[in-house]
Amino acid sequence: MSDRIERPVFFEGQVLGASDLESSVEYGRGHMARHERYLHTWGIAYGLELSGEDRERNSTKYKDITVSAGVASDGTGRQIVVPESERLDPELFLDLNIAREGAWHPVFLVGRDEDPAAEPLIETTCGTTQPRRKVEGYEITFGRPGDELELDEQTSPAASGGPDGGWKVLLGFVKWNSTIERFSDLADSSGGIGRRYAGALADEVVARGGVLSLRSAAATENGKPIVVVDEADGGKLQFGLQTNGVVQPVFTVKASGDVAATGTITGKLTTGVVYVESGVAYDGMLVPLPAGITEDDVEAGQVVLHVSVTPRYPGSPKPSGAGNWIPIVAECLAVGRRVRCRYLWTKDLTVAPTYVNGACDYLVVAYVPASSGSTS
Repeated sequence: MSDRIERPVFFEGQVLGASDLESSVEYGRGHMARHERYLHTWGIAYGLELSGEDRERNSTKYKDITVSAGVASDGTGRQIVVPESERLDPELFLDLNIAREGAWHPVFLVGRDEDPAAEPLIETTCGTTQPRRKVEGYEITFGRPGDELELDEQTSPAASGGPDGGWKVLLGFVKWNSTIERFSDLADSSGGIGRRYAGALADEVVARGGVLSLRSAAATENGKPIVVVDEADGGKLQFGLQTNGVVQPVFTVKASGDVAATGTITGKLTTGVVYVESGVAYDGMLVPLPAGITEDDVEAGQVVLHVSVTPRYPGSPKPSGAGNWIPIVAECLAVGRRVRCRYLWTKDLTVAPTYVNGACDYLVVAYVPASSGSTS
């Protein structure tokens, strides 16, 4: 059962003990941790990128890998700060005894509370010394291939709990060369699992200036997608690419219901609409479907097809040989959408008639009935 939250209070003349002051600090830490844990998703907030510098050892190339400075928030609500770039330690990797040649090993960041160096200390009345600080530190460690699959199985503290240690934040992956005992490669993701960035849990997002933007990257990165909800012109929603933080719209929906797009809009078929396609087909061919109609639409019964074919004289090349050859339609029909078209060429009773595969004109009419379930 979770403990109820207690807020420290003080009064004049109170003798303050260490626990009183400690509870003041823990109250604030717990409050912030619950905010981070329940109103945000855990992950990287800034930096913490893996980068490699090519090196060579015993004529074999390897990478000297570094984690950049940055900030992450873990699933307990703990903020983890890496104040400066830090090199991945090959000796630590060896000590863990997890190496698998050619496999991707996850790199984790874990928050840890640590005791500070010897300074500063204070001597108590009993002659003992106690540290006056606690370092909110971290550890960069490695996992076995596949350990990244267990990230979502980590357990958060109880509802009233404060920040805790031990939660793993994935920074990326490394490969290991056992011959020279060094890292050989690095990557941000493996098998579809990669770095996770911190986000927000919100059922409502409110803009104070009348414009709400959703960006895929920082405002200074031109050419990136952006969605904007704007109160201007009675209200509109726009999607496009950003230039200096301003959307260059390719799709706009106004509050009045008007839709404008610079490209093609595709979607469900409109009921009551007739689609038509015509052209020339040869024996054995499948006549094409009208633009906007797909094989899936036909198979799902969302459209009704009508296929009509007519002979196209002469329809086929004349057989070799002198004389006045006359083409006669022997067969011209559509079986489903498959064309069957043959012509019989003849010139007199002394020469046997010749059958030749030929061409015909086709007309395909696709009708979308109201019973198809399409929206109008």
